[in-house]
Amino acid sequence: MDERIFPCDAHINRVLGILKILYGRKGTLDIRELIRISKLNHSAVMPLVHAAQLLGVVEVTGSRIKLTKLGYGLNARDLRAMEKVGGTLQEFEPFKSAAVLIRETGHFSMDELEDRLNRSGIMLHSNIAESEGQLKEELIQWAVFFGILNYNGVEKEWIKARN
Repeated sequence: MDERIFPCDAHINRVLGILKILYGRKGTLDIRELIRISKLNHSAVMPLVHAAQLLGVVEVTGSRIKLTKLGYGLNARDLRAMEKVGGTLQEFEPFKSAAVLIRETGHFSMDELEDRLNRSGIMLHSNIAESEGQLKEELIQWAVFFGILNYNGVEKEWIKARN
């Protein structure tokens, strides 16, 4: 897997749910127990764990998963933790390309983001999404949650979030 690409099937609500489960278990848990508690199968949980690892909110050692200090902050919706995770998120595609488009033009459409990713040779894959467009929109929801982007429904374009 290309480490520059954020896991496509790591939906934000599920990653936040994993953090909540870990928080309720004093911050550490065996991955098999996490699978049992979450009622998701192994192939559904692992992209969530991988996404959380990339963002720096969990550490995995062997089969143990542990909340980091940043993970505790994110679980509490601490503003500094939210900003740190939002910054880290922009190191991965498609968020990295979205950030470049915002810097260059101040806004972009999903088609423009798709074109930029395609020109860069970046392919996003997921067995969850019914189409590439839906997949990219799902991933962009991360950017809205972390205050990186906002969506203008009238113009059907993404704009920089006002901080």
